Amino acid sequence: MAKIPDVVGASIDLDKAEKVLRDAILAGLSTRTLKVNVEKLAQKQIENVVDRNQDLFRPDRGPDGGDDLVGFLGIGQTTSGSQAGRPSEEKYSGNDAAWRLLRPVRGDAIASLKSSFRKARPGNFGRITYSINVEKFFNNFRSTYISRKRGDSDFEISWMQNLIDGVPTEQIREYPDGETEFAFVTGGPNFNPKSSRTGLGHMVAVGKLKIPAQQFAFRGRGRANTFGKLLSEIQRSLGSAAFKNKISESIKNSIVGG
Repeated sequence: MAKIPDVVGASIDLDKAEKVLRDAILAGLSTRTLKVNVEKLAQKQIENVVDRNQDLFRPDRGPDGGDDLVGFLGIGQTTSGSQAGRPSEEKYSGNDAAWRLLRPVRGDAIASLKSSFRKARPGNFGRITYSINVEKFFNNFRSTYISRKRGDSDFEISWMQNLIDGVPTEQIREYPDGETEFAFVTGGPNFNPKSSRTGLGHMVAVGKLKIPAQQFAFRGRGRANTFGKLLSEIQRSLGSAAFKNKISESIKNSIVGG
């Protein structure tokens, strides 16, 4: 698998709002107050974009999403206890879902938001930068699960990376020696609920199938279709006239209130 880039992101120059921002400083608004106002607005704007695009990072939604994909990715509880055989829905939906890690916070985080202002540089006065630490996103506990199918050799699997990059061949074939092909089964004589993390299906060596079955193939949604689409929409949103108007209104209120 290709090396995971450390960070992906987007930078937006606030050229459309430069006059408003400069006038605010001339009116006595401090650069610090300006940064706080702009970052709060940008944070809310990006949160809305992430929320609208959550389906890109959810295996239960989208054209290829559903129970089959959730089961294939293995996003489920262990095979014992009261939660046995049930999908871990909280990992991909709800308030603790993995996709919500893409909502930005200021400072060092999986998804971070920063702004910078340079008083003496016309045409490049203000900039907002939104970035995603892809490795942290893939390896967060919300994006992973622990596999306990192989005795004492527990290992962590990033279902989020498998959703985006596809299931690596090495992982599919990391089963009994000599077996190289596997099929994803969801029922019938080949289905054993005790071997399924989610209760939705599991992998069975083709040589051991009681009837022929088609192998479940998933190449991944791709980074261009997930991170790329999200970042493009964020750039459009922060570069829009509507966002400039929000900045202008917020600055006017700060000057009047200050």
